[in-house]
Amino acid sequence: VFIALHDNEFTGLETAKSVLETTGGLLIEIENDNNRNINFILDRRSFEFDPNRMFSKAGIKKTLQTFGRSNERAINEVDRFAKRIVQLIPKATYCIVAIHDNTNGEYSVSNYQKGGRSANDAKHVTVVALQDPDDFFLTTDSQVFRQLSAKKYNVVLQHNLRVKEDGSLSV
Repeated sequence: VFIALHDNEFTGLETAKSVLETTGGLLIEIENDNNRNINFILDRRSFEFDPNRMFSKAGIKKTLQTFGRSNERAINEVDRFAKRIVQLIPKATYCIVAIHDNTNGEYSVSNYQKGGRSANDAKHVTVVALQDPDDFFLTTDSQVFRQLSAKKYNVVLQHNLRVKEDGSLSV
């Protein structure tokens, strides 16, 4: 199952579609007028959130506050939306791939290396010198990590016990 949370990230989406044409599977895509964040009106007040941060109450609260305002009703609405997205994932799914595009130089596998701003979130990191550091996999599964490392991809194994709670699907 591929899941595309940001409607302004086209490269990963096109790649996922290409993979699905040959392997089969399911694509869950949030369509949002080519916008990254989702805006909504509740009780005549506008709210905005990053859908990549909606999979926990703490993440929802933080993303709503980051973009202007938060209250319990808004948190509950976003939580209901996130739960609906999760319900779309078939019960028998063995692999979920959240696809993202990265701005060159802003977010990379290097962030997870020792001394990087997300180093504490990583259990293991494989960096391949010939690969673009902006192109990498982040996985929660050690077997997937080993397989991707063996195929010479940049890959991060998330440290599932100490990763920062940010509302992302991997957490």
